Amino acid sequence: MESASELLIEAKKLNPSKNRGEFVSLLEKAISQDPDLAEPYLLLGFFYFEKQEMEKAQAYLSKGLTIAPPSPPSANKIDPAEKAYIILGKVYQYLGDKEKSLQCFRSLIELYPDSRMAKALAKQL
Repeated sequence: MESASELLIEAKKLNPSKNRGEFVSLLEKAISQDPDLAEPYLLLGFFYFEKQEMEKAQAYLSKGLTIAPPSPPSANKIDPAEKAYIILGKVYQYLGDKEKSLQCFRSLIELYPDSRMAKALAKQL
């Protein structure tokens, strides 16, 4: 039986648009094997956001963010949790929950004050 990390690596090799079923299945198996691993939740949340399945995106992103510790800021890449706050804020906007959307964006600004996206959002709030 493959470990949750191995399943995650296998899922990341797939093109989710072409292998939707396998992608989702691998990530769900990873979650069932290690429910404390945040990345499968976040990847499923990003996937469902792209597919406009906002309720599923909200559920997976919210769960992933309860597990994922923020990473130190990096000039070279965006942290998955940073991206998750942005996407989750957009999901709540789409679902009409302005307060939760603002809460996500405020968390992004607080946790990632040097983020380009956080700085842009700070000017808008």
